[in-house]
Amino acid sequence: MGFLELGDFVMRASEFKPIVAAMPKEFTSHIFIKAYIRENEAEYISQLKPKRGGFRDLNSKIARILERNHKYLMIQKEEDKVPDENIKGYLSKNAVWTRIDI
Repeated sequence: MGFLELGDFVMRASEFKPIVAAMPKEFTSHIFIKAYIRENEAEYISQLKPKRGGFRDLNSKIARILERNHKYLMIQKEEDKVPDENIKGYLSKNAVWTRIDI
C-alpha cells in the first residue's frame, strides 16, 4: 500500500508510517521531511536531482506522499498553512498535519 511513483522517484508510504508515529500531534510537512532525512539520509540524497530547485522538487514529492496517503498514515491536513523553516533554512508557508491516531 501507499506507493508514489513520479518519473524515476519512488518511495513507499509504509516508510513514512513509523516517522509519522513519532511526530507530535501537530506537525508541518517541513518537520516531517527533517525527520525523514534523519532516518533515511542515503535514500533522500539518492533522490535529489542536481539542478536548481532540486530540494524543493523532492520535498514537494514527499509532501504529496503525505497528502495522497493521509488515511493510511492516519493524518489530517489542516486548512491553514503556517510559516515554517525548510531544510535549507528558508521560511515559507507550509501545510500543517494533525495525527488522528492520538
